[in-house]
Amino acid sequence: MKKTRLFYFLILLLFISCGNDIELYTKELSPRLANNLEVVKAITHYKHKGETQKIKALLFLLKNMDGHYAVSNVLSKEYDSILSPKEFGGQLPANETKYGIALQKLIVLEEKYKGIKSTLTKIRYDNQVLVSDYLIENIDASFEVWKKSPWAKDLSFDDFCETILPYRADREPIHHWRKKAYENFSWVMKTNPQIDRISACSIINDSLKKVLSNMIEMNMYPKRLTYDKMYKFKLGICEDETTFAVLAMRSVGLPVGIDFVPQWPWRSMGHSWNYLLLEDGRTVPFMGTETNPKVPHFEKDKKGKVFRKTFSKQETTLAQIEKDHSKIPDFFKSPYLKDVTHLYGKTYDVTIPLESPTYGEEKYVYLSVFDNQEWVSVDWAVSKQKEATFKNVEGGIVYLPLYYRQQQFLSAGHPVVVNEKGEATQLIPNKDKTQTLKLKRKYPLHKRMDDYLKNMIGGRIELSNHADFRKPYVMATIEAKPKPYLRTIKAMDTIGKYKYIRYLSSAQDSGRCNVAIFNVYGRNNRGSIKLKGELIGTNRSYRGYGAEKRMAFDDDPSTFFDAPEEEWGKAWVGLKFEEPSAVFSVDFMPRNDTNTIFEGQEYELFYWDKGWQGLGKKIANDSRCISFEKVPLGALYLLHNYSGGNEERIFKYENGKVHWY
Repeated sequence: MKKTRLFYFLILLLFISCGNDIELYTKELSPRLANNLEVVKAITHYKHKGETQKIKALLFLLKNMDGHYAVSNVLSKEYDSILSPKEFGGQLPANETKYGIALQKLIVLEEKYKGIKSTLTKIRYDNQVLVSDYLIENIDASFEVWKKSPWAKDLSFDDFCETILPYRADREPIHHWRKKAYENFSWVMKTNPQIDRISACSIINDSLKKVLSNMIEMNMYPKRLTYDKMYKFKLGICEDETTFAVLAMRSVGLPVGIDFVPQWPWRSMGHSWNYLLLEDGRTVPFMGTETNPKVPHFEKDKKGKVFRKTFSKQETTLAQIEKDHSKIPDFFKSPYLKDVTHLYGKTYDVTIPLESPTYGEEKYVYLSVFDNQEWVSVDWAVSKQKEATFKNVEGGIVYLPLYYRQQQFLSAGHPVVVNEKGEATQLIPNKDKTQTLKLKRKYPLHKRMDDYLKNMIGGRIELSNHADFRKPYVMATIEAKPKPYLRTIKAMDTIGKYKYIRYLSSAQDSGRCNVAIFNVYGRNNRGSIKLKGELIGTNRSYRGYGAEKRMAFDDDPSTFFDAPEEEWGKAWVGLKFEEPSAVFSVDFMPRNDTNTIFEGQEYELFYWDKGWQGLGKKIANDSRCISFEKVPLGALYLLHNYSGGNEERIFKYENGKVHWY
């Protein structure tokens, strides 16, 4: 206690002795920081050493840090322990089994703390945990690599402050990372004195790919990961991957940062990736731990709006313009966003008609995209005379204007389609003119799912009386991409009896034996009977996620067998009957997204008119399509399945065709 008092007394004397000199540096800081003894200590440290540029760097951090923070949670220690299993030496294994091990342990804790985890989350702002020694250590290390790295020597001071100097990349906890990361990657500086930034970035990223892998279920972890924990856990979400790349590369003077889509305009969720600042001032995207610069990463996907995360406050953000943050949505309360949509595609300034609010005037209006369940705001503009102009907007997307009042979003007008030329067309339901909609899906077939189906071409249903299936009778072969429906395959040979039946995956490298339903039937005097037997086939599942062969026999179209990667192209699943049996037919369904129409399930079609308006529930009597009559023309539509499933997508309907958005 006496030592602590003496320390602060000496600092106070130092502050008094420096007097007006310190005030010259702190006059632009907030009162809280200007009077902070840790700030005085850091400024005095560099002032006595005559390092004026480092004082400028320190002031850059101090002026911009007040809105930066990390999230903490008291449960993180327990999550740390289960992700550091003793049976594997205190860290997850480096091979594919890490996914299944982590997932099973995370699910246990999620169930244990369901409903209370979020209540234990706390925000810790950087200026509340400010330590001068940490800032000095960070500044000194960043200056050293700025001057030392072959690829950083021509970097301007402003770019240095934004892309190398910051002590954090995103929302990860404040921790000591520079020394460890530098030890890991400083060897790259010695490979070639003339190495350029793209080459250095690619070399380091190739190393990171061997350490950290993406697993979306890591969003169950109650806070973001530190540099050391990324090495230890080996798993993270895209925000962890981008942070990992930033910390690793900034430690050796590579100017990198993070760009992100707050919400995809064609699916749920958003996405983050990295950018590298090139020698000529341009930036090139890459994905930390996944893809290197110049390798396409979601290049052709619609993004709507793209922002760059900055350490410095951006004066054009709504957070800086509107001082009363209670009047604006949470996303726009951050001053650390820079609109870079134009770097990722052709953009336009789009003017959208507005409807006047019934309760009075609104200063701001927000542009939103649909996330499968609700509208998510991604941009803002000032409302002017019943219209608003949004800048830097991508075409080929449906947007909805919204007002924000008392923490609620309210309709500000009709949805608009912005085409590839930047022309905006309102989608206004015409209740005087109606049409019949015939729908086959409630969500578009994603390319990834389409690829799964294509990879089943060449798969076979085989019968045999030998456990090794030598000389099998081939009941059916998949000769074209199967449709994601349940179908009945009848045997041509109804006389022979067999002990074994199986589905053998395609010999293609990515034939994963993705069977969702595999029910086998015989016949007796009373008709068709379901044949039972011992489950046989390839053991385990892809990455240990649990999608094992039993999933093909659970009569649930949403589950499926997904073979381990080393078995792709030869995996199989089947039954061993109690005695040789005559097979009459097989009900077969490939892996699917359950977004097709299912006979017997309940659906309702909605159209947008200041909110979703339902047209009445209906039971599907066919698995090929469902029809809705007397539907207002020209509207935006959404098909909902009350019987199950989460994915739903907005669409237009013109000339008998669905146009997804």
